[in-house]
Amino acid sequence: MMPIGTPKVLYRTPGEGSWQWVDLWNAL
Repeated sequence: MMPIGTPKVLYRTPGEGSWQWVDLWNAL
């Protein structure tokens, strides 16, 4: 369960070249 209010950012995976939504904290 995701904490409410967690910002989401679009992150492009270098290897795959695909975009996916990840938590801002995980993207850091």
